[in-house]
Amino acid sequence: MPVYNGTSSNDLLFGSSSNDTMYGNGGNDTIYGQGGNDYIDGGIGNDYIDGGDGADDLFGGAGNDNIFGGNGNDYIDGGIGNDYIDGGTGNDYIDGGDGADDLFGGAGNDNIFGGNGSDLLIGEAGADTLSGGNDTDYLFGGADNDVLLGGAGNDFVYGGYGNDILTGGTGADAFYFGSLLEGVDVIKDFQWIEGDVIQISKSGFTASSLSQFNYNSLTGGLSFLGQQFATIENRPAGFAVSLDVQLI
Repeated sequence: MPVYNGTSSNDLLFGSSSNDTMYGNGGNDTIYGQGGNDYIDGGIGNDYIDGGDGADDLFGGAGNDNIFGGNGNDYIDGGIGNDYIDGGTGNDYIDGGDGADDLFGGAGNDNIFGGNGSDLLIGEAGADTLSGGNDTDYLFGGADNDVLLGGAGNDFVYGGYGNDILTGGTGADAFYFGSLLEGVDVIKDFQWIEGDVIQISKSGFTASSLSQFNYNSLTGGLSFLGQQFATIENRPAGFAVSLDVQLI
């Protein structure tokens, strides 16, 4: 297994087609794993890491890093800093770590964790699980049936296409719905007392008034002109369309 070591300066490292171990160490490094199942640790600095093909373990370390998983089922940890991470193709595990991170799952069934900081999580294609963690996070499921968990903080939660499961967690969360064509989502924990709200795309639904919406307190079903688009599973007492739904 080839081992590549950077220096305290800004290094450019290229791996091989084998399973490489690569350390950027200090400096703002650019590291390409290329083929094989690689282990790459950028170390301290603002690093650019591209795992390439294979099931890679990629660690950004401290600094504002750009990390790309490429093809394969990758494990990616951004570490401390404001990171940009794209899992690429494959079933990836992505942890943004501390900082305000932008996290993209790419194709595949991905698990994405925002960690500490105000993060953007986008599942894209595949049945993804998104967990915002602490602070105010923005979660977009994308295509397929996704699971979105906002965690602590005032989160924006949008399942997108597919029948998604949405949990806001603690804080004043916004559950967004863009179109009737996107599927029927389940909201697990709507709490108006915490400031939660359901936001509806006025143009996407071609809606003109909240009177076009109906809530069934027995089933938790929320519908537009008779077509259900959400189920509020916990059926909170006192829920009212006029108070808890917004057209935007």
